[in-house]
Amino acid sequence: MTRYDQNTITPDSASKQMYKQMTNPIRDNRIVSDKTFAVRLCKFLEQVEVHDLASEEEKEYLLGVARRLLNYQKASAQTAEETEYFKRLGL
Repeated sequence: MTRYDQNTITPDSASKQMYKQMTNPIRDNRIVSDKTFAVRLCKFLEQVEVHDLASEEEKEYLLGVARRLLNYQKASAQTAEETEYFKRLGL
């Protein structure tokens, strides 16, 4: 349960215990642990077909996000295997 105090949210003790037990998915400055995720996301978004301008803009935005994630993943590669994976793909 959460208590609301003058526009401030203060978790009660049960909520604090729940948050302490949760694990952080971001470890060692890595957003995703699967080396193929960003590549697959980019490929998927490139294949999505849209039929109106608003959807095209949303697709382009998501492609930009996916490409930034891919660039970050390449720059923060932590193993030789991961680096070799990107080289094999010509990235």
